[in-house]
Amino acid sequence: MMNQFNAKTAAICIILFIVFVLLFTNYFDDVKRGSPF
Repeated sequence: MMNQFNAKTAAICIILFIVFVLLFTNYFDDVKRGSPF
């Protein structure tokens, strides 16, 4: 059970990290263009 739980937690962390990075880069691309939102 612990191995499955750890794998699930790692997958969720990776997905959240990827989503955060994508949002972060999109936000900075908008800032470069001059519109913060």
